[in-house]
Amino acid sequence: MSETLLRVQMLGDFSLDWGGRTVSITNRSRKLSLLLAILLLERPRPVACLQLAQQLWKEDLPPASFSPLKALIHRARTLLDQLWEGAGQALIISQNGSYQWSEKLSAVTDLETFQQLCRKIKNAPEKPFPLSLARQALALYQGDFLPGLGNHPWAASRRETLRQQYLQLAVQVLPALAETRQWQEILQITAVGDTEDQTLCRWQMEALLRLGRRQQSIRLYEALYQQTLSQRGVLPSPELRALYREARRDQDPQSVTAVTLLEQLRETEDSGAFFCEFDFFQAICRIISRMSQRTGAPLHCALLSLTAADGRTLAPFILSRAMNHLQEILLARLRRGDAFTRCSAFQFALLLPQASYINGQLVCRRITRTFIRQYPHSHVLIQAAVFPLTAKS
Repeated sequence: MSETLLRVQMLGDFSLDWGGRTVSITNRSRKLSLLLAILLLERPRPVACLQLAQQLWKEDLPPASFSPLKALIHRARTLLDQLWEGAGQALIISQNGSYQWSEKLSAVTDLETFQQLCRKIKNAPEKPFPLSLARQALALYQGDFLPGLGNHPWAASRRETLRQQYLQLAVQVLPALAETRQWQEILQITAVGDTEDQTLCRWQMEALLRLGRRQQSIRLYEALYQQTLSQRGVLPSPELRALYREARRDQDPQSVTAVTLLEQLRETEDSGAFFCEFDFFQAICRIISRMSQRTGAPLHCALLSLTAADGRTLAPFILSRAMNHLQEILLARLRRGDAFTRCSAFQFALLLPQASYINGQLVCRRITRTFIRQYPHSHVLIQAAVFPLTAKS
């Protein structure tokens, strides 16, 4: 055996390389992968047999003889023998009721190098940002920590911490790379990140666009769109939607995809009651009335009329100001499923789906009280009428 460095990959894969000979551990059993990972990351400290058994078997501890653990150690040594003859015995040492990874052969892991670089970046002066160190760290992160271990608690906690470190670095580095048009490197960085992270997805879409790969950019957005909509019921960010429109700009302007159609029809999250012109209000009332007849749900309309407190005709500027104030209150106080319109110079019509007559009266009283509270010196009165809305059979 020559003094060749043992290189260990734990980010995106789990493998050992010695002098060009590589042993892949990712597709091995979870216990075997976990055993080797623990011994490697605990080196040069010995790990007691009981501690190893607790990590590997949890509540189902092996017998006092630790026969299952010994059998697993044997399998690990046999696997390591693929590096060179006798590597297993040389690398995994047994002594005093514990096992440890040998110090005789120098080993370097991508995980430890990544963490060292992150510490250097953290301790570096704020300005200038150590871009070179950050790029080295990002290049090392080829994927999640020990992917073969799935959601094993020992690996999962470390995996999430490392993923957050990677994302924080990426967010700092990507704008600088974009300034120098390093689009290919941006693709490499974003390709191994979290596919649900919209910041990384936005940079990946932009890189694909700048490299002329429009169709890939479109597919990336549509996959994220379906994911976020089905899992969280939200749309991608406005920046992502803008990039998607740019990616589709050169396509047939008359074509519409399901994604663009839903985006055009879908209301924003901060929408209140629906305010529309009277013609649209009539159409909505007819449609909702038909649905109400089919489902049996209650449906009422309300008419709010503004009059002067003394019975005189309201001055035009007073009426206009009062109507604007009332419109703001209606937008804020009505439910998102309600609709309303100005049906005359001094009246609003309200559509109140699934509201009974009593509920409709309560709504009108609440709006009137709000108007009086906000404009106590106004000489305007609000008269309200509630009535059921039915369609002709």
